[in-house]
Amino acid sequence: MKKNAIRILTAVFVALVCCVVFFCPIFFSRVCVTAVRLPQNGSGAKKTLVLPEKASREFVISYTHSVNKGRVRDFYTVLDDGSLMLSKSRFGSYGAGMPEPEDLAGQVFVVADDYLEMQQINQKMPGLYLAVGVIAGHALELLPESGESSFWPLNKYFAPQTRLYISYRRVSVCQLIFSSL
Repeated sequence: MKKNAIRILTAVFVALVCCVVFFCPIFFSRVCVTAVRLPQNGSGAKKTLVLPEKASREFVISYTHSVNKGRVRDFYTVLDDGSLMLSKSRFGSYGAGMPEPEDLAGQVFVVADDYLEMQQINQKMPGLYLAVGVIAGHALELLPESGESSFWPLNKYFAPQTRLYISYRRVSVCQLIFSSL
């Protein structure tokens, strides 16, 4: 009788530990892209894309600008509290739809050989909403401290016009295994 009780308690304990490890988001923090609203036609599936861990807590969202058709790269940093900060924006050419340098209070406008950049934007947010564009070619790029960056075209994982929420949060082992990578 005692042996059966010990076996049952052991099995319950092991099952409980497995459930905590597998389903509770306590061990890993990742950049997550979650579909919060599907397009009107209902195409696509509601899912979360959990990006792999990188040494750095920086990423870029790039897209084709709707007016001047140049590629824009917005640089984000994950802060210690898990919020995001837009630190700078880089674009290939200056034209219609771009901010005026004199309108950028506290920001620095830099002109380099192959790009223009707005620095010190420092806009803090808990997360970022974004709709996958039909033409914009939205992509998310993780920037490691060393080595090559990883590039994630969002239209490969989500249907056009899907509204996304990009955040840095804790995820469970289950989410790591079954995310759309």
